[in-house]
Amino acid sequence: LLTHGSGDGAWQELAGPMSEVRDGTPAVPFHKWSYVWGAWPSAALKGARWPEAFAYISEGRGVVTKLAFLRALSLANVSAALDVCAAGLLQRFGTEDRAWAYFSGGNGAEEFVHNCSAVTGIAPDGVLKLSIGLDARRGFGREELGALR
Repeated sequence: LLTHGSGDGAWQELAGPMSEVRDGTPAVPFHKWSYVWGAWPSAALKGARWPEAFAYISEGRGVVTKLAFLRALSLANVSAALDVCAAGLLQRFGTEDRAWAYFSGGNGAEEFVHNCSAVTGIAPDGVLKLSIGLDARRGFGREELGALR
């Protein structure tokens, strides 16, 4: 948001040229999303390709609405919190393999979400939504763990 000034500014600059009005709402369809994702300077740093980002932000709909786009921008705070939690997790277990063993056994993912929420003050549903949606599938997997580094 720093480079765009506001969510509306980010929408105008990144999505505006690709947006269409769908059911009275500004939205970017799937076939144009790659341009929006590619225009975002931090896209390469996020470790997600544009189709996965589209699936996550659109929540499986055929378009990313302006409201969904603005909601996704607000996840930056949750993402920063996950980075803090991931650093603590990797410090606790020492390696990604040991951390994965923790996640894949028992209630590791749920415990992670609970602990991360307690440490950062981010609501559990915000932590969970970001951490399980990175690969556009349900469940906490190796992709999510790798993305938390």
